Amino acid sequence: MPPSGVPTISPQSLERRIAAGEPLLLLDTRDPATHAGFPFDAPRPVEPLNLPYDRFLQDIDGGLAGLPAPGTAGPIVCFCYRGETAAPIVRALRAAGYEAENLEGGMLGWSELVVPTVVPGSDALGAEAALLQLRRLGKGCLGYALVAGDAALLVDVGRNVESALAAVAQRGAKIARVADTHLHADHISGGPEVARETGAPYALPPADATDVRHAFEPVGDGDVWRVGAVQVRALHTPGHTDGSTSYLVGDRFLLTGDTLFVAGVGRPDLSGQGERLARVLHRTLTATIPALGDRVEILPAHISSAAEVGAAGVASARLGDLKRTTLSGLSADADVFSRSLLAALPEQPPNSDRIRAANRGVPTADPSELEYGPNRCAVTGGMQ
Repeated sequence: MPPSGVPTISPQSLERRIAAGEPLLLLDTRDPATHAGFPFDAPRPVEPLNLPYDRFLQDIDGGLAGLPAPGTAGPIVCFCYRGETAAPIVRALRAAGYEAENLEGGMLGWSELVVPTVVPGSDALGAEAALLQLRRLGKGCLGYALVAGDAALLVDVGRNVESALAAVAQRGAKIARVADTHLHADHISGGPEVARETGAPYALPPADATDVRHAFEPVGDGDVWRVGAVQVRALHTPGHTDGSTSYLVGDRFLLTGDTLFVAGVGRPDLSGQGERLARVLHRTLTATIPALGDRVEILPAHISSAAEVGAAGVASARLGDLKRTTLSGLSADADVFSRSLLAALPEQPPNSDRIRAANRGVPTADPSELEYGPNRCAVTGGMQ
């Protein structure tokens, strides 16, 4: 149960205050390993102080000594796992003269928040068209809503479907189709739920749909959809999974799922076939995607840090720029690339097997607990 008698701030209010650049001091009361391994993702880069609650409560005076004097660093917002263990720290801070609040729901609550932002340049898709990036704070997940006239397409939307549906409804459109780029392993897809609620078809690459219990529409390489006046073309970009499929919106924006990120590439090992899929991914990254041309804007399904988000609040990169950065050091030899990629893999995403099962339609009791933790679908260094 949430603690009583402690001033709180909602995730929505905190997001607005951070985005506005208000002076705040964020205190992460989780243990140091969790603080480092699952960092706080915000609308702009912030660096919370780590003040583990157990250490603080054992030595309150010592903990206070490590903080700026009251009134010198703006209000303090404390957060923990679910909004409970930070409460005693908030009480102690207020007793010492600080203006302090507890984040409602802690990191669990923060990771439920989805913020829609219009992708810069998407007005080029047409007078009645807009492409929105749906950024799930606290988790680093990115989904998309293409609205064109009175029709909309959702891609890689998370299970917090209300924000996506509201963003579409505010523009006077209805869902014509919902799609996933692949079977996700780090978060539960909201695509099947949107399909059930709206009657729109749910599209999924068939190579990723083995044992899927949801009704789905298979999407294949070269398939073309019309969303209002905007054309969307499916491009098979395997390697992260066998079915991974990117969606080219107009001729300008490529929704790449977990294949290519702003600062990394997709990991190929989550199905247990890392060596084979790494070689497949090599072709996708050195031939299939580069052939689209330098002006194409890459829009991935995840970020690894807020540093990948631009000034407009959107995580994206021109393909031409990525050829000079993320893709520039990739070996022309698929075997060399495979070995270096597999050697650079981060830890597996938490609960990845259970999340994939949930995305196949296996019921899960507590999705928020299941998803808790960072996304680790990207490899961001050590590749050749």
